[in-house]
Amino acid sequence: MLYLTANATRGVIDIFNTYGQKIKSYTVDNRFGFILIDNTQLEAGIYYYNLTVNGEISSTQKMLVIK
Repeated sequence: MLYLTANATRGVIDIFNTYGQKIKSYTVDNRFGFILIDNTQLEAGIYYYNLTVNGEISSTQKMLVIK
């Protein structure tokens, strides 16, 4: 799970394919509890997502899409 830091009010979640190409981007604020990603536009496979806050990547996670 990704979380905004206590002093952050805004962040960006970016989703990348295994080639490092950015697929989607979501702007989030300190009110988000979760984000629902529409995977109908994604092919089955492995993706990576990260949360960027204040220009710094705070965490990178792996996501598996199964269809």
